[in-house]
Amino acid sequence: FGEGSCRVVFRVMLEAAIDFGGTLTKVIVASRDGETRWMGPSPVRPQPSDVADLLASAGCPDPEALSLLAVTGGPSAQFSLEWEGVSVLAIDEAEATAHGGLLGGAQAPAIVVSIGTGTGIVLVREDGSFERLIGSGIGGGTALGLARLLLGEQSVAAYGQLAAAGSVQSCDLTVG
Repeated sequence: FGEGSCRVVFRVMLEAAIDFGGTLTKVIVASRDGETRWMGPSPVRPQPSDVADLLASAGCPDPEALSLLAVTGGPSAQFSLEWEGVSVLAIDEAEATAHGGLLGGAQAPAIVVSIGTGTGIVLVREDGSFERLIGSGIGGGTALGLARLLLGEQSVAAYGQLAAAGSVQSCDLTVG
């Protein structure tokens, strides 16, 4: 995915997924040989018309290189079964959370928590079936909003830098 590597990478078919979150949009592009590239959270609220730009930001400037595009969240319901000649698979957010948790290393049965704009908690059973247990409107979007109000920052990267420079030893984390 680096300079000059596009010709080699695009000989293999790629798959991509986009999560249109309420606060942030995330994109991942993966080749069948396991090489992955993702675009960090985008603070904009893109629409289906912005997909080509999102994919290009994640290292896939040519939609014809894709064999599959999976979408979830926000405007994903606006997609047809095909986009630019690529098969589109719209996935329910709870299902995406369940499978993402297992791909991330959780062993079923598991409770997988997705903290985005809101927070979703999903039970994944040993047979791979899943159940949405509960959801809340309070999540990462709330944290971003509070940080912006308290710190005057609007960049997720700046929040990460501030957190890395901090020390938990200077905080009183006891219940009392």
